[in-house]
Order: sequence, then structure tokens, then C-alpha cells
Amino acid sequence: MKTHKKVTYTLDEDTLLHIDITILILFGEGKMISKSAYIKNCLINSFDIFEKEIEEENIEKLSRWSKKYEGTKPMTVTLPFEVVEKLDFYSQVLKMKKSHLVMCSVLLNEEYSK
Repeated sequence: MKTHKKVTYTLDEDTLLHIDITILILFGEGKMISKSAYIKNCLINSFDIFEKEIEEENIEKLSRWSKKYEGTKPMTVTLPFEVVEKLDFYSQVLKMKKSHLVMCSVLLNEEYSK
């Protein structure tokens, strides 16, 4: 039985570059991590924030990343079904595209890791 799903999100070039740089930095620290694992970790870390924003009805805070971006490129990752299903749920509740939530997760992960 499959436990993971291959999904493709379109992300802006700056976010893709940020992901590549972060993975290189982690590799330099001796941590081998794939793009899929990095995205999964970002999403899992962000789900609590998404839930808090829903409870506080403060969706505008997240919507700053929901604008349309020029110069987006597809990125395919393999994620566990649970993560994909939760992302689908938050996409519907927050009325945001999944790609925008992935970008939001990467940027939130960067903000909270400082």
C-alpha cells in the first residue's frame, strides 16, 4: 500500500532558490535532506500556525502570500498522504491555493527559525 503521493506545486523563483540554498546549508552542516523532506517539515511546522489563524479568524495574515506571482516554476515532491490531505483541508478552509500555502510554509519556517 502506498503511503506517499507525488505532487507538483508552482512556486516563485525566489522561493525555489531559497529552498535550494537552505538545503545546501543543511548539507554543509552534515544533514542530508531532500527537497521533499524539507517541504514536508515546513508544512508540518506550519499546520499549527494555519490552525491558529483559522481559530482567530485572522486569515488576512496568511493572505499576504496569496497574490499571483510572476515567473513561477513547477516543483515536484513526494509527500505522505497525511500531509497532502491536511494541505488540501487548509487550502479549502483558508481559500488559498496549495502552492501559495507551500510558499507560505517555507517563508514561515524561515521567519520562525531565526
